Amino acid sequence: MRYYILEDSTGDEIGNTYPQTDGMSNNYKFKKIDSVSNLPILKAPKVIPDLNSVMLGKGSNLTDIVSSALFNSYSFLVNSKLKALMTKFNLPKHAFFEATLLKYDSDVKENYFLFHLQESHSTSIDFTKSSFSTLRIPPWELPNWDYEKTPIEINSHDDLVKKTKELKSVKNIVPDRLKLVDNFDHNLDLFTLRYLYGKILISERLKEALEINKISGFQITKPSYEIDL
Repeated sequence: MRYYILEDSTGDEIGNTYPQTDGMSNNYKFKKIDSVSNLPILKAPKVIPDLNSVMLGKGSNLTDIVSSALFNSYSFLVNSKLKALMTKFNLPKHAFFEATLLKYDSDVKENYFLFHLQESHSTSIDFTKSSFSTLRIPPWELPNWDYEKTPIEINSHDDLVKKTKELKSVKNIVPDRLKLVDNFDHNLDLFTLRYLYGKILISERLKEALEINKISGFQITKPSYEIDL
């Protein structure tokens, strides 16, 4: 099966601001137990998060997927149209948490959901048959950027975690060739690889459904590396 990288859109459809949201409403209490600040990465939270209300930034448009810096990169805001579509596909452990979006110049709240992934499949990488490089990624599109791609040896998942911490977000680790273990669930239409650049991968089936249904707010790219399932 062919897989593609799913990312937030930074194009004209999202408006003049990226990410599209601008924090929480003024009276939001970040220190409470169900605050967005306590939402764990790739784990189920102990309590349902309070997502009322996320502020849409000035100049931002509402899209089917809404980008936000409030949540980790394994979570994104989706509307009911996209939620209904995604539930028809084979997804990893996840949850949809109710959320409301509030436009900066309006009291009208839009109903959305936070699609929260709750497991990573980076432990399913066969490191003996995969290869990696480090890549310096620009904060935004810059002409003639020197990506400084350099091979790096990674022998295990623990080694991947260690070297990610050593790089301290100065560089990203990218696969040159990605081999997944034989017992990987090939029926998944979406999965994530923590610690690697291009973190969320989707199947060709899901890609086509997003395009046919004209889902907005995302961009899909073909991986520059080989994926061997």
